[in-house]
Amino acid sequence: MDAGWYSGKRTLLNARRRTCLFAIGFAVVVVAAGFAFQAIAGYVRSENLWAGQQQYGAIRFGIDPTIVPVSFYDSSGWTGMDADVALEICKRVHLRVESDPVGYDAQYDALFVGRVDVLISALIQESSRSREALFTQGYFEAGLSALYLNGYVAPFDSGSAPQIFAGRRIAVELGSGGDLYLRRLLRRGVGVDKVLVGSTAAGVALVRSGSVEFVLADGLDAAQFTTSDLATSVVASDPYVLAVRSDQQRLRVEMDKALATMRADGTLERIAHKWLAPDRALGNRDVDFVHGSFYSMGQPD
Repeated sequence: MDAGWYSGKRTLLNARRRTCLFAIGFAVVVVAAGFAFQAIAGYVRSENLWAGQQQYGAIRFGIDPTIVPVSFYDSSGWTGMDADVALEICKRVHLRVESDPVGYDAQYDALFVGRVDVLISALIQESSRSREALFTQGYFEAGLSALYLNGYVAPFDSGSAPQIFAGRRIAVELGSGGDLYLRRLLRRGVGVDKVLVGSTAAGVALVRSGSVEFVLADGLDAAQFTTSDLATSVVASDPYVLAVRSDQQRLRVEMDKALATMRADGTLERIAHKWLAPDRALGNRDVDFVHGSFYSMGQPD
């Protein structure tokens, strides 16, 4: 009797266990099917949007036309480094460029309501937007850079910068990104001799005179001062990117392909050199340049 009771109990437990496992397995299948359906639906929507883009024949870029020399208006219309990047992307995907001056504060609103297809104009990737927007690969390094005499040290990256800077004299503008960076190094116990200057130009003059070893500047300034006697290394990467809505995966893929070929064939370097070459930039120091440097594309000759 006892044996039969235990046997029946085991049978009941096994049946319950099988039922539980079946329920769990069924739930997993349902959840997986839901994710698969969402992925397929997202892919279909993305492809349909891309087909509509091709039928329309243009990409509508949301721009901030107040950023010389990156994005601004002249007598010919929208121009600058980003305008040339947008034009070259469109050439490679066989579409026209249309620009809409949405401004900085309203740019994401314009993107999400469908007023524009792409955001450009000195745009930095925002992690807070990662759920609702997709970002392309970087095309211009706008992060903090170090300028120094060519050959003084080998090119270095952000990881080795603290060791390179230890014990060196470094020029920065008060309150700039370079100033904040050196303050963090000092709090970490890295001994640097900080020299405050009024401008990147003043810091470069000190580097050339041998009074300091480095000057820290944001990317555009660094690019505009990079000549044959000066080298640049990126200290904190922060590249310019383009942004699309999260349902525009295909558009993002096509722009990434275009940017990759533009980098490989030197187009990005030529565009940056056109707008940021020292002979051009230094002849226009009255212009209020935004700060920003080259992104994985070398330096101008």
